[in-house]
Amino acid sequence: MEYILNEMNFAEAVKNEFIQQNSPQIKLLFLGSSQIERAVNPKYLSITAVNLANASQTLYEDFQLLKFFQPKLPNLKMVVIEISYDKLERDKSHVLPIIDPKNLKFYGVNTFDRQIKIQDNFLFHFSPQYFSKKLEEEIFSTSSIELNKYGFDENKYDGAYSRNADYILIENIKNNENYKKNILLLDKILTYSYKNKLKIMVYHPPTHKSYNNLRDPKLMEKWKNLMDSLKSKHPDIPFFIEDTNEDFTRKFFDDGNHLNPIGAEKATKRLDSVIHVKYPQLFKEINGIHE
Repeated sequence: MEYILNEMNFAEAVKNEFIQQNSPQIKLLFLGSSQIERAVNPKYLSITAVNLANASQTLYEDFQLLKFFQPKLPNLKMVVIEISYDKLERDKSHVLPIIDPKNLKFYGVNTFDRQIKIQDNFLFHFSPQYFSKKLEEEIFSTSSIELNKYGFDENKYDGAYSRNADYILIENIKNNENYKKNILLLDKILTYSYKNKLKIMVYHPPTHKSYNNLRDPKLMEKWKNLMDSLKSKHPDIPFFIEDTNEDFTRKFFDDGNHLNPIGAEKATKRLDSVIHVKYPQLFKEINGIHE
């Protein structure tokens, strides 16, 4: 089972292969949770990029991936990070059990937040149900996943909105201790990026208005205050906050807070345009264009 799993085209395996083959050309790195993973298809960017966002990924995993890959990407110029309204309320207890073993297996990155154990090198026992399904899809060729060379699934249309247009899953996680720890971690990410001469952009992809209406008002106020504080403290950081963009109607969403591939194409092209138009000097620096 482990041999078959190791040979399968998981998104992480495809992304790692892309990195190995294109490391000198990669200038843009995306980090975050599934909101970023599903919103950014690097195929539609004019800058060579890799999207390492993943479902349930927290700032801790983001930072470990950044520290591992930054030295391996000699021309990396900018990191785009996600600070969604409750991301800083989360810790390792909210991370899916498959994330850490896949990071170790396909990237060689330890995101367990502990020393590696022998069993960490094997995928199946972390989630037998998930990996059994993947093995079944592989053996009987029933998978609908269509990964492009960037590891983006261009056929992900099977979310909640495809089954029940009224279904919204929202967690509204509140944990002030996690928040305090993540503020310190965010500062470490920014410090590391500045030290290594990396530009930082904060991006929040579109979320559907039905989802936005269910967000906790106190969490939203806390998040907006954080955004204001970061903008004041770091005026050099571009912010592109798209959560309430109503141009993204239901047809662009897979569920309340995840875009489908059509939505990702639209969102990625908008992001590319913003980097070109709103931050032309930033675009020149990323591409090594000098006056």
